Amino acid sequence: MSRRNGRRGDRPRKQRSTARSGKPDTAVTPNGGDEERKASAERFDRLMERATHPGLLTYALAFVVILAAWKWPLAIADPTSVHGTVRNVVPWIVAGVTALCFSTLTTLLYSLALARSSEAVKKFAAAVLNRAGVGAALGALVSIRVAPALLGKPNHETETPFADYLSNAGNIITMFTFIFIATTWLYSLVALGTASAAFVRRIQWLQQFSDSWVVQRLLPTATMLVINLYAFLLARIVYFEIHRL
Repeated sequence: MSRRNGRRGDRPRKQRSTARSGKPDTAVTPNGGDEERKASAERFDRLMERATHPGLLTYALAFVVILAAWKWPLAIADPTSVHGTVRNVVPWIVAGVTALCFSTLTTLLYSLALARSSEAVKKFAAAVLNRAGVGAALGALVSIRVAPALLGKPNHETETPFADYLSNAGNIITMFTFIFIATTWLYSLVALGTASAAFVRRIQWLQQFSDSWVVQRLLPTATMLVINLYAFLLARIVYFEIHRL
């Protein structure tokens, strides 16, 4: 046997990292709580993805609104100026949009207050802002479409000043922004439950209750009931104010 082979035979082989540590080489399996939390996060991500990007029904509604602005531009600028049978529907629509928008924005505020740094809350805020951006863009498009009618002579002998047109255009943009913010109301309860769980996880002696139904279901549902109660009272006031105009 040569000297090289003798040295190679005397040299000890490299041991595996598991033998060196003295622990078996087994993969760490997550517990049931981690798996459930991961599945819940994935469901929330899918919901927020759906909330961030409006569906075909929303864009179909936007197309109908643009056609209505083409036919009745003054009604789009001021819904309270509508007469006839449709006039009775306008207060209900305005009150409903006001209530849903108030509830959504209040829930967003509570979610940011509970867990501002949570990724789930950030995604919900991004969904609300994205819908608001779509509504603002649609409102700007409609306000440009009705510009000839608003700048004409609808009720006065003289032409409408440009400043009044800008005021009406701003009202149209605000109205459509509120409408699209109200479409995210269905996702408010899920976002508030996720924010509550994230807030509880930050408190060391309450971390064990973060995945319980009390934190994720009961408390958010009770909070939403209170928020929606105030939204209903606000909608009631708005309805009667619009109805008497």
